[in-house]
Amino acid sequence: MTKINEILTLNLHEDIKNVIDLEDQSEVEIQYEIESYIITEGISDHLSEFINKYTSNIKETGVWISGFYGSGKSYFGKMLGYLLDNPNINGTHARDRFLPRLKGVPNESFIEQDIRS
Repeated sequence: MTKINEILTLNLHEDIKNVIDLEDQSEVEIQYEIESYIITEGISDHLSEFINKYTSNIKETGVWISGFYGSGKSYFGKMLGYLLDNPNINGTHARDRFLPRLKGVPNESFIEQDIRS
């Protein structure tokens, strides 16, 4: 019988941070955060909506991220920041590290294309 840990590409033995440090700027930590980010169908919908509005002709200058305590608002916001700034992290740009996280979500190719543009 197949076990869940055989299906997932995550290391279930790694410690999961329960708080996202918005000021941590070490390349090793940023790389870990991006490569550990799990994109669900709901997150992919929000990401797609953000990208569509960000790349439109809209004039507003802010984004409101709301949700329950512990729902991942800070982590999502941090990922958006990495995608917008696209820093080079240990020789690879943030967007290139992020794109594999889209694997398996609906409209994966559309979201990837939007991020690349």
